[in-house]
Amino acid sequence: MFHIIDDQPYLCELLADIMETVGCEVKAFTSPQDYLNYVDSDLFIKPIATLTDVDMPVINGYEMMESILKTRPDMRFVVISGEPGIRHEYKHLACMYLLKPFHPDIIETIVKKLKACALYGPDKEIDCISCGDREAFVGSRWSCPQT
Repeated sequence: MFHIIDDQPYLCELLADIMETVGCEVKAFTSPQDYLNYVDSDLFIKPIATLTDVDMPVINGYEMMESILKTRPDMRFVVISGEPGIRHEYKHLACMYLLKPFHPDIIETIVKKLKACALYGPDKEIDCISCGDREAFVGSRWSCPQT
């Protein structure tokens, strides 16, 4: 199970469709507030990872991550955004980063690496550091948030 948060419904649906095509079960949200309410509910099922946009109204993706990681530090996040320059102290705590627009094939690679990490724990052999656009978001100061 993966969760997606993007305030653009068509992008949220497109990403969900891509992930379902590669065999993922997906739960999608178009508002970080709705997702925070879900995370705090009795219905919450922890995902393998949560893929989130950053630039959203009221609360951005990093602020949402900050709120969740305070009570659920074992959650994995993938930041997918067209604006890598947004600053936030939790910015470096995503597992992977992807610039919009992205090629759908990268989603399959990300999914495989996140599933391996969820099954076996973080490992250099998973090589998540080479996946996506981390350099554009956090440069070289990133280290795996799951270790």
